[in-house]
Amino acid sequence: MIVRIGSWPVDLDLRAPLPVHRWLPWLQRHETDGPAVVSVRVVPDRNADAATFLEDLLRLQGLAPGPGRLVRCAGPAIEARVPEGLVETLDRTGAPRLLNILLCAAFNLARASRQRDEVLFHAAALVADGGVVLATGPSGAGKSTLAGLARPGQVLHDEAVALSTDGEGRILARGTPLLGSLVGEGPLDPLPVRRVALLEHGSANRRRRIAPVGAVPDLLPQIFRLSVPFPSSRDLALEAEARLHWASRLASSIPVESFSFAPEPSAVPALLGEGSGERS
Repeated sequence: MIVRIGSWPVDLDLRAPLPVHRWLPWLQRHETDGPAVVSVRVVPDRNADAATFLEDLLRLQGLAPGPGRLVRCAGPAIEARVPEGLVETLDRTGAPRLLNILLCAAFNLARASRQRDEVLFHAAALVADGGVVLATGPSGAGKSTLAGLARPGQVLHDEAVALSTDGEGRILARGTPLLGSLVGEGPLDPLPVRRVALLEHGSANRRRRIAPVGAVPDLLPQIFRLSVPFPSSRDLALEAEARLHWASRLASSIPVESFSFAPEPSAVPALLGEGSGERS
């Protein structure tokens, strides 16, 4: 299966029987024609050690030093040799998390080789006025809850979008095949970002504008890691600069608000400016 993540087709070859059948619609929605620029191959290995494999996933993301043994990157290809015993124990949380880690690594590998400035951003993206509103925040802030309240066709993605810029400097958002809670139904082509909302749970719907300098610290953690697989210390330093650059770019060019909301149907119209809700 070849899926598009950001600008790039990725050849996803799942030979290990991961329990991801429930999430096939996410992947199929983003199927595209080749040729792929990078590949991800997931194969079972009866002799592999689960602890080593999990350590390799940390190394792949730059969260631990050293090369991988069961997870490797050679040229434009990533291979993960999943211990058979681990495959059997992966649940509905672990399997999509594993696949998302590998897809993110493929995105970063393509990003580096093609030298195109795109990033993955952790947000629920809701379609409005020919563009999107990005609802973001830390885990538990309410991204999936808010997306679940939206009307059919309004949700571009509830987990992550790929951000890029066009020739006029506008920031564009595109849905991704990363596995989330809801299958996106919005357009597949990139759409301009109209606004970013930092989510908070509350008793009523309330929007409050945030100054750019105050928004950067909240936006920065929502930008996915950007380093190539198995990054060096220099790669990690460049990644930190790139993430800060993108957080600053978002804050300075897109209106950023805090959005306190109650989990009820009126929250989505209030966020999109279509209904009642306090503003300040």
